[in-house]
Amino acid sequence: MQHKRKLVKTKYAQIGALAIQWELKKLSAPNVHIWTINHIIKRNNLVKKPQIYEKHNKPYPKIEVTAPNVLHQLDLVSPSIGKGEDNKFFLANLIDVFSNAAKIKLHKGKRDIFITEFLVYAWQTLGIPKYLQLIMSYHLKAQIDTQGHLVML
Repeated sequence: MQHKRKLVKTKYAQIGALAIQWELKKLSAPNVHIWTINHIIKRNNLVKKPQIYEKHNKPYPKIEVTAPNVLHQLDLVSPSIGKGEDNKFFLANLIDVFSNAAKIKLHKGKRDIFITEFLVYAWQTLGIPKYLQLIMSYHLKAQIDTQGHLVML
């Protein structure tokens, strides 16, 4: 039980039966089965229930969309089409949040020039928005100038 208590005091430590078994192996102790460790933990009332996440109620910045071309959302999706770099395609999606008008185009790569060409293509039809939101895509990286204008993708 001293191993369990030691692990609990360590910040970000793994404290389950596997972690205890690992610690015992490092100390060259005899091999103890996981179910035995779990039984000892329960018997000594050391089972710790997970904490429930508490909301912080911090306001999330939200753009009020009252007309078309106020906010467009851009996403880059990587569907799995075959194997290898030659068969990798990316789907660029642009949606006007107010009108739900959308433009979609398939690209062979995720380079900046493809995304820039797609935005020009989409904005020729939809119009240029006041705000562009990049949706949770690790492919997209944007640079904003000091006046808040999109400079480079």
